[in-house]
Amino acid sequence: MAWGVNNVGQLGNGTTGSPAACGCSSTPVAVSNLSGVKAIAGGGVNSLALKTDGTVRSWGSNDADQLGNGTSGGISNTPVTVINLNGVKAIDAGGNFGLALKKTRTGTVVRAWGGNLSGQLGNPNIGNSSNVPVAVSGLKGVKAISAGGFHSLAK
Repeated sequence: MAWGVNNVGQLGNGTTGSPAACGCSSTPVAVSNLSGVKAIAGGGVNSLALKTDGTVRSWGSNDADQLGNGTSGGISNTPVTVINLNGVKAIDAGGNFGLALKKTRTGTVVRAWGGNLSGQLGNPNIGNSSNVPVAVSGLKGVKAISAGGFHSLAK
């Protein structure tokens, strides 16, 4: 369920308000085509859902590639699949990026996608967003992740 502003599809229910009219909802509405969810995260203008099968869905603004579905720009007012992610154990959403903690055969890894103006994706490409999840450099044995407005944390 989602509620609040919906000018770039943040509610995920297939509608979008015009910039002059926020398309707001003061009551919860169902996110379209989304079931089997075990965790959710709200970013600045986008949202994430972790499904029980270990995959991730995103919706809302894609102005900084934060949908993670291989596209750049625009919006999605319904959930889309974040590509190349499975086996995800935890998610979080920052101001304009996403994080995923993923279990692999050799341990855990962190993947990030979206805006990278401040280095929040944790790779050497500061200033370059990524429309697909990329590896966060130099992390091993991560147990938890958290996304701030424009920074990331791992434990």
